[in-house]
Amino acid sequence: MNITALNKKTAQNGLSVADGTYQEYLKSHHERKAKYRKEVQDWLTQFNFKYFITITFAFNINRKKRDSQVKEIISMLSNEYYNRNQRKKGLFLEGFCFIEKQNTRNQHYHILIQDNDIFNFKRNRKKNFRTVCFDKCSRIESFNKQSIDTNLAGDRSNGLDVQTTYSNRVIEYLSKTYEKTENFDFIHPLDKHGFSPTY
Repeated sequence: MNITALNKKTAQNGLSVADGTYQEYLKSHHERKAKYRKEVQDWLTQFNFKYFITITFAFNINRKKRDSQVKEIISMLSNEYYNRNQRKKGLFLEGFCFIEKQNTRNQHYHILIQDNDIFNFKRNRKKNFRTVCFDKCSRIESFNKQSIDTNLAGDRSNGLDVQTTYSNRVIEYLSKTYEKTENFDFIHPLDKHGFSPTY
């Protein structure tokens, strides 16, 4: 980063060169990130999450296409657990979708699913949520290829991970991952369409 870019960056964060050193800026910047991370953690712990899903695409496709396919997966999961009449009443799986950009320019999609009585309904009790997720993701294709690698190597897949959440450790992980931003734009609540991304 050159001096011009550095001055611009510090000014954007409320500190001009005349106000102090770059070291002071870095200190305040890290303090803000730590405070923000704690706010995100506190906010997310209000919810009672049951499942944590991580989706990684097998190859690069544009973001709108990826978003569309993840929305489709979430929608299929809701349709699996809610019948038509329930969906007409506006019922769907609740939770949040987080988009994490990777160094490869591909993206992870982290999805937290809120615990719900629907999982204990008689018609759903015998359904294994992990198996249902693998089934839905295996149907997603781009360019006549499976978008998400759901083939298991042992108990793991390169493209899909589904876990039951037993603690707030997953929230700590997500808030650490997204500490670089200072707003909540990276959190997308689930809705009847899957989720509604912002561009």
